[in-house]
Amino acid sequence: MPVGGVDIPEMIRISDDIDVPEDLKVPAVPPQKKKARRAESLYYDSVITQGVSTVAYDSLQTDAQRQLYDLIDIAETRLMDTDFDVQSDTPITSYSLGVINYAELGITDVNDAFEAYVAYDRDHPGYYWMCPNVFHNSTYLFPYTYEEYSLGSTRQQINEMIDSGVKSYVDLARTETDTLEQVAIIHDKIVNDVDYAYYNNHYAVWNKWAHSVHGTFDPVHKAVVCEGYADTFALIMNYMGIPNYYIVGYGGNGGSGGNSKHAWNAVSVDGGETYLYMDLTWDDITDTSPYDDIADKGYTYKFFGMPASDFEALHVKDEVIVSDADWTYDTPGPYNDSFEGTYYKKGGFYYDGSTDLNAFASTVKAKALRAGDYVSVLAPTLDLLNEAAEAIDTSDYQTFTVTYEGKEYYWMPIKLREHVHDYRGPVYEWITKSEEARAYIVCMNPQCDQRVIEETHYYNSEVITEPTCTEDGLTRYTVTFWNETFGTHTEDVTVAALGHDWDEWVVVQEATDYEPGLKVRTCKNDPSHTEEEVIPPLKTSEPAEDTSGSESAVAPAAAQVQAQALPVEIVDLPTVKISKPKAAKKKVTVKWKKVSKKNKKKIQGIEIQVAADPDFTQIVKSTTASKKKTSKVVKGLKSKTTYYVRVRAYKNAADGKHVSVWKTKKIKSK
Repeated sequence: MPVGGVDIPEMIRISDDIDVPEDLKVPAVPPQKKKARRAESLYYDSVITQGVSTVAYDSLQTDAQRQLYDLIDIAETRLMDTDFDVQSDTPITSYSLGVINYAELGITDVNDAFEAYVAYDRDHPGYYWMCPNVFHNSTYLFPYTYEEYSLGSTRQQINEMIDSGVKSYVDLARTETDTLEQVAIIHDKIVNDVDYAYYNNHYAVWNKWAHSVHGTFDPVHKAVVCEGYADTFALIMNYMGIPNYYIVGYGGNGGSGGNSKHAWNAVSVDGGETYLYMDLTWDDITDTSPYDDIADKGYTYKFFGMPASDFEALHVKDEVIVSDADWTYDTPGPYNDSFEGTYYKKGGFYYDGSTDLNAFASTVKAKALRAGDYVSVLAPTLDLLNEAAEAIDTSDYQTFTVTYEGKEYYWMPIKLREHVHDYRGPVYEWITKSEEARAYIVCMNPQCDQRVIEETHYYNSEVITEPTCTEDGLTRYTVTFWNETFGTHTEDVTVAALGHDWDEWVVVQEATDYEPGLKVRTCKNDPSHTEEEVIPPLKTSEPAEDTSGSESAVAPAAAQVQAQALPVEIVDLPTVKISKPKAAKKKVTVKWKKVSKKNKKKIQGIEIQVAADPDFTQIVKSTTASKKKTSKVVKGLKSKTTYYVRVRAYKNAADGKHVSVWKTKKIKSK
């Protein structure tokens, strides 16, 4: 099995006396969140820039490294401006993308700087122009690209190839709604379309295109090494929003172990709860491979979800991906470690005689035709494998074995004889600008001459729920197509909340010389939402009382004013009973019992607070809701974090703020 297809990052030391061109210096910027950088700094709106990860970024150990990562982002993303030509920088004889002063960020060890560079490279699988190596001295990093990617016109052509190629893959995958099947389509499509890039039929190609997504989508090549397979899969998974890891380490030749660099992936089909290992390089059967005695092309699912104990016996994650630096980004899993989790079993390509043979053959043929005309099946015995092959109606196959959890199974790659339409869908899209709906079905065979059938028609819309300042609304779209395949389709679409639009402040209690006042403002979008603010006394101190002749001292006037300036809370409103909150990713839904009609007349609204501690000394969110509501979604929280939520009723009045006692619950976000 091919290995050795990973460019190992290296630091190249140059002189501290080098004359650094001023126009290449990247200005320092304050640290930003990854989401903000992606939205603000990327010029070219394509799958290349949308298909990025944050796994390595989140694993960096210091703020200085993350700030350096941001500066590398500025230098690298200049190349997404397709009009930009990179010039050769004479002092370091390379095509420099920028010069970054890592020392002024407080980084004293160049290994720490190099970690940030490698992390950025791992998070950006679509950035085909990035060189794994980087020049440096004791002050600067000098990221650079290759001469073949220096011209904007060249990159523009490559960008368009990658952009259209990925989108065609994703369109095909989204004809399925199940995430596992979407991942399987991408797996099949890549290994069907791409060959391993050998040089002189033996050595892995060293050219950069073979080590990146460029080699996958450029029709001149259509070949990559393991790094290109892994980059392509990671780019598409990131673009589709499917959790995944890009992993670099060592792979064993033919299961005998080894020390050659290799790249593979892991993917989650359940939202990040568990992961499946994936090695597309070794799942690809290519007739140019010197390691596999297979006469024809095709693919296997041998390494798609292989039990972790078996997979890790052949793959060793590199724990030191930076020379002299004990660091790598986290890929914690957990990983499937059973035969039941393999795609052969989960995807329905395992035949053990317990299911109807014809139904099995029909299912695997239909799935295989989604991305090509090859199929791979698995069986516990050779006789059952032959039965499956005959039912699939082919005699052109070879048999092989694979061991999962100590048990040997038989598998074969099969080329299908003829094409049968396998339309999937329909898929509906709402084009709001033109008030049109598009429906289409796709035949899974890419060679089909009637692969896509589509129709566009005007739709009707109906407002079901108007959005408020804090709650989303709902609009219902309905369309009737001429084609009976598409029929009449109705879909409810969420309309984003309007946000607060505050009115002018209204003084409900005037401040006096020594007593605070109170002012309130109301949201125009929802009058039940209000904010209040204490008006400080007109004077900052009160004349001291004459205590001569008195046996007891009077409290200092300043202390009295400070006490009066605090919001006045009168606990006399009916209690709001809190229910069990509902956890979601980075948010929680706070719930409470419906307020009775009688009590609604006594209150103005519901106050909600979320804190990081049970004593509510660390409040992270504070908001209000209408007295008619029974729940409130609180967003912007951290994942997998324990929070404490509490609710109470309130009403603003001239004599102060009337409230009920707090009622509290505990919840952990997802």
